[in-house]
Amino acid sequence: MKHLKKITRVSLLLTVFVALAACATRRGAPPFVAVSRITGVPAEGTAGVNLSLGGTVEPSGATNQTVAWSVQNAGTTGASISGTTLTTAGVGTVTVTATIADGLAAGPDYTQDFNISVLATPARYREMIQATPDAAASVTIAGDSAYYYNPATTDEWRKGAFIAGRTVTLSPFKIAKYETTYELWYEVKQWATDADRGANVYTFANQGSEGHDGTAGDPPADSARLEPVTTINWRDAIVWCNAYSEMSGKTPAYYADSSCTAVLRVSTNDSGTATAADGAVIKPGADGYRLPTEAQWEYAARGGGTPSAASSFAYKWAGTNTESELGNYAWYNANSGGATHPAGEKTANALGLHDMSGNVWEWCWDWYGSPVDTGTAADPAGPALSPDLARVVRGGGWDFDASIWAVAYRGLDSPGDRYDNRGFRVVCSLVE
Repeated sequence: MKHLKKITRVSLLLTVFVALAACATRRGAPPFVAVSRITGVPAEGTAGVNLSLGGTVEPSGATNQTVAWSVQNAGTTGASISGTTLTTAGVGTVTVTATIADGLAAGPDYTQDFNISVLATPARYREMIQATPDAAASVTIAGDSAYYYNPATTDEWRKGAFIAGRTVTLSPFKIAKYETTYELWYEVKQWATDADRGANVYTFANQGSEGHDGTAGDPPADSARLEPVTTINWRDAIVWCNAYSEMSGKTPAYYADSSCTAVLRVSTNDSGTATAADGAVIKPGADGYRLPTEAQWEYAARGGGTPSAASSFAYKWAGTNTESELGNYAWYNANSGGATHPAGEKTANALGLHDMSGNVWEWCWDWYGSPVDTGTAADPAGPALSPDLARVVRGGGWDFDASIWAVAYRGLDSPGDRYDNRGFRVVCSLVE
């Protein structure tokens, strides 16, 4: 019995000793701080382009900071994760889970789910900006020689669309924030030319190139996918606008017949000869994408708003009136290094549009007419036909000097021509 009591007494002493030691350990260690959330995880990515999940653990003093990532639901993206890198093959939405071990013997680990949209093109490169001040009212521009490249010029091609003696009224419209990137062009083209579309398949005369030196029709490359598409002609551009409209659930703007029943889906390279695309008819009220008219392009390049000869609307270039500042707003022969650059790298103009001067020339809808008509014009779209069979291009390119990419400078090209310094951006009507 005495022996049993001795064992019990020793066991009790050992228990007390272990408890005291544990208390001493806890008093000497910092308190455990639990994770409250993870922030800074990207909300979108691009199919085929690796995405770093990153993320910041909060609070910053949380005891455990190591995040383990896993795919919860890949959906149609074909997603997989290696370390902190998410790899995808298709578009859609992928749900990923972040897990942090809580560091305690008991209790669940910290987990947080994130839904990531995987796009073929980052959403910002699809962004449209309302150009006119009022979404429900037209804007009027009274022409003035202050809008010319030089008020004293007699060169018609340096006067722009808002010449003295002309009053232009524009209906509300939106315009793309960026020039059409090769990645967006390629995404839409692949959708449009898929044989599964049957009778509604699209045909492009040119496959488009990634900037000034890309290989025509190649899949977008990480290094230049956001450069503007080039080597496409005017006809390719309007046919692509229809494809983009259909892919986006909008009503196409361009038709091959006056009754607007035959959607224009074919372009050609014929130069010097009018084709079906050259006779395209715009469907009234269509909400689809299209090329800007020359007047729309120049109004937006000047910064939109309420026009005034005493305001920034009279600036020579998109965003500035000072030649020493040009490098902040545009890629041209003095700073481009003989190449196109990704859309949006330069400072935007007053309307928030990038590259309205420089980088690439941009196709407009109008046939080229000179001189520009005076008088009053509501939503002018150029002459019925150009004696030169030429369409308007605006904005200058990476290989031209400053005087050429002034917002008043009017260029022209055959609708069947394509060059490594020609691209476009889109507009759409504000249909209520």
